[in-house]
Amino acid sequence: MNGKKKISLVIAGIVLLILVAVIGVIASIDINSHKDRIERTVSEAIGLRVRIGGAMGISYFPIGVTAADVHIGNKSGEIISVATLKIGIQLFPLLKKEIKVTRCDLLGPSFNIIRDARGKYNFEGAEKSASGPAEALGIDEIRLSKGSLTYQDRKTGERTELAGLEFAIRNVRIEDISGDIIKGSSFEGSLHVGELQQKDLRIGNISAVVRARKGEFTLKPLTIGMVTTEKSKAGSGIEMHDLSFDLDSLSIADFSGDIVKGASLAGTVECREVLQKDLRIEKIRVAMKAQKGIYNFNPLTVGILVITGRKQEEKVELKDIKLEARGLEVKGDSGEMIRDIAFTGNVECGEIWKGEFRIENVSGPVKAAEGVYHLEPFAAAIFGGRAEGDAGCDLSGAVDTYKIKVKISGLDFEKLTEAFGKKKVIGGKGDIIASVFIKHKEGRDIMSSLDGEFALHGDNLLLYSMDLDKVLARFEETQNFNLIDLGAFFIAGPLGTAATKGIGYGSLYAGAQGGHSTIRELVSNWKIKKGIADSTDCALATQNYRVALKGKLDLVRERYENVIVAILNSRGCARFSQKISGPFGDPQIGAVSTIQSIAGPIINLLSKAKDLLEGGRCELFYKGSVRHPR
Repeated sequence: MNGKKKISLVIAGIVLLILVAVIGVIASIDINSHKDRIERTVSEAIGLRVRIGGAMGISYFPIGVTAADVHIGNKSGEIISVATLKIGIQLFPLLKKEIKVTRCDLLGPSFNIIRDARGKYNFEGAEKSASGPAEALGIDEIRLSKGSLTYQDRKTGERTELAGLEFAIRNVRIEDISGDIIKGSSFEGSLHVGELQQKDLRIGNISAVVRARKGEFTLKPLTIGMVTTEKSKAGSGIEMHDLSFDLDSLSIADFSGDIVKGASLAGTVECREVLQKDLRIEKIRVAMKAQKGIYNFNPLTVGILVITGRKQEEKVELKDIKLEARGLEVKGDSGEMIRDIAFTGNVECGEIWKGEFRIENVSGPVKAAEGVYHLEPFAAAIFGGRAEGDAGCDLSGAVDTYKIKVKISGLDFEKLTEAFGKKKVIGGKGDIIASVFIKHKEGRDIMSSLDGEFALHGDNLLLYSMDLDKVLARFEETQNFNLIDLGAFFIAGPLGTAATKGIGYGSLYAGAQGGHSTIRELVSNWKIKKGIADSTDCALATQNYRVALKGKLDLVRERYENVIVAILNSRGCARFSQKISGPFGDPQIGAVSTIQSIAGPIINLLSKAKDLLEGGRCELFYKGSVRHPR
């Protein structure tokens, strides 16, 4: 055996003897007989009252102390209680009568943190001097299991509760144990919280790998099972499911207040689903930066957003949304996300569906402020045409208001009629100009507050599989189809499927016997007041005929109000007419009528037509913009 090896063995033997001797000394100590002195010493050191209700013990590997039923507090009440406390201590500093804590295990701890109206925490020592040196604390490892925490701010009235608290952190250093512990902490490790509750906010199953440096946190990854909010004033809450965060430099300005408003961070967030009342959002992903509660999204993407209503036809779906938002912050306090946020930015949406109605490639600058939204100007593709306009809504009050102005140029009439369930009827290009205003109050039919104007215009439209001139010529002889079916040309496009339940193209096709024809000009103009659409100029002209419609559509009660379709002469008088009234789904269609004769109330179109040909007078039915065929 060489000399170096002998020296090493001697040193090891000496260390072992010292270790055995120290363990023997420790083992001979009855630590419970010193409980009172330990309580006093620790109490003086931290400026709080410490009481050990259970037994104490000594562990050997590693060297340490255990204590059961530990309570820490002050005159205001208890701050910490621990079912079982284990503290690991370094051996050699102990020989110098110094205590160096290496590890702290807490089983079943309960924390009660209070911040008073002056901003002072209940764990701050009573003898703390404002100008004195900071008291630092360093521990190699802290483990906590089955814990809970309650935080109360007496100034703001806020209360935060954590349950199912578990964490294991290493290299712990607190710059000043008598100051703001969270902002002064540095460590690394893992964290799990079963549930966090703050006012109307509940967060469940929080797990994170976390690193902290002087109050600035990095969480990679942070996952949350569910987030819910409840707000009695708004009558609804929010649910978020399966959130995943990848956050750098997370810091909270003030844990006693609104965490969202006080956060600064950078990173990405993903969420599988958000639910709120009639709102569902899926597949959310956002890259964001925040500075003290002001957020920038670059960008926020959403797979699908669905707004449901009491009726199936009120359902709206938005797909493939991309939002770039600048300066986003929560300013309102309604508890409804869509009402409370404010930001500016740009938005894109791949598709918007409402029933069979479809809008594609919506884009434009967006501005939001406390429930008031503006999309000005916007562009979109609708019915194969180019749409441009302005849109806005105000959701800040008891009544929601919506405004939209839009012009659609070069729309495809085939796509327009297909959107309302009528395929291969009519083709060609045209324009739509619309201006709509809605005031909607909870519990009321949205149609009852619909105001606005609608104008549809098309030239040289092709009718597939129908020679309308032949049909109308044959009608003069046989009257073998419902003249009212011609109303579908004016109603189907602008006013949707509901109003066409009693109007179709069936009997027209039955009398068409093939062929095709051209509508030289089509105009369908409506003025809407409180959900009642009144025709102001509805007419079409073929090569040989002119047809017009007048009357009202009650979109609230879903009824035809004296809607009349007429075949006109060159002076705009009705040669033939037919009336439809009653419910959209089961209307009453009147007989074909003629102009009244002087002899009585029964209409006699043929005799009146004869009077007209001879230069007689007639009652004007139509005086709109569509000219009679030459």
